[in-house]
Amino acid sequence: MTGRQTKPGSVCNKINFLRRRPRMTFNIHVIAHGDGWAVVATGTGNRTYFRTEEQAVAAGTDRAKNEGVPLWIHGPDGQVQERKSFGHEPRDVSGKGVRSQE
Repeated sequence: MTGRQTKPGSVCNKINFLRRRPRMTFNIHVIAHGDGWAVVATGTGNRTYFRTEEQAVAAGTDRAKNEGVPLWIHGPDGQVQERKSFGHEPRDVSGKGVRSQE
């Protein structure tokens, strides 16, 4: 026997499917970096650099929308200023202490 069979659509099949999927980005962060700003994708280590915060927020928003993950916007001091949600998140994500705008 190769293993226990599960019914199509069962919770076990869904969990096994999710385990096989390659992990994508978990969150997108806009952070101050040197004299400019960076968009950082956690889970991938990718960083993209911009001259202005506005450019970085626009690029981060586009990427977060495309990937359906939250966007965390940090201020020059590194503190989270804003969190934007774009779906595909667990329902119990609270973002305590952070303003959420959808």
